Amino acid sequence: MNCDSSSTLYSADAHRLSWSIPALIAQRHADGGLASIPSQTLRTTLQPVLDGLGDIDAVSLLRLRLTDQDGAVVGGGRQVEPIHRQITPPSDDNTVRYLHLSEIPGQYSMGIFVFPPYARIPLHDHPGMCVLSRVLYGSLHRRSLDLAREDEENNDGSNSPTSATSHKNSSWISSHFMWRNKHATETTPSYPWGSKRAFENRVDILTAPDTTILYPHEGNLHEFAAGP
Repeated sequence: MNCDSSSTLYSADAHRLSWSIPALIAQRHADGGLASIPSQTLRTTLQPVLDGLGDIDAVSLLRLRLTDQDGAVVGGGRQVEPIHRQITPPSDDNTVRYLHLSEIPGQYSMGIFVFPPYARIPLHDHPGMCVLSRVLYGSLHRRSLDLAREDEENNDGSNSPTSATSHKNSSWISSHFMWRNKHATETTPSYPWGSKRAFENRVDILTAPDTTILYPHEGNLHEFAAGP
């Protein structure tokens, strides 16, 4: 399949899912960003969108072929043939492909990541964003981390030059993240410039049709690895 056919298929769902976003965006501009909105308010506002993602029929959306053996789970006791080799132009079996679906600059962007078996998206963050995800078929191993907020709010520059400003302007896929256990008691070492401390939020397996959401200060740093 190609990006154009996916976008056409998905247009109705994209329109339906965007209905509850504008009010939140207006509040974001008024209050200084999604990071300034309490997580519970974000959960309540975005729950209808997350429910909408859960209602999507992945078989129809991706035109998946049902199979009786060696397929990827899609929910409802069904298995399907994966599509990673159908995307054009072709690529190797370790490349995660991205199909862009819809976007309103400054409000939201929507797309589909297609994982070959065991492929992964490395550790990255989404500064100041909420990210809603749905597993359309198969399974993903997820590891998520919380960035240490005191590094952003009370940074004095003694151990790291990272500040709230540099965090806000960091790239979508960031590097030099250092993980430390919440209960560690040793003296904080001096890390390379740009390093940020993070605490493990969760490690779990997401299986179709699971949905998930991350917030500006909860699970905002994560990585994914596809199952077989």
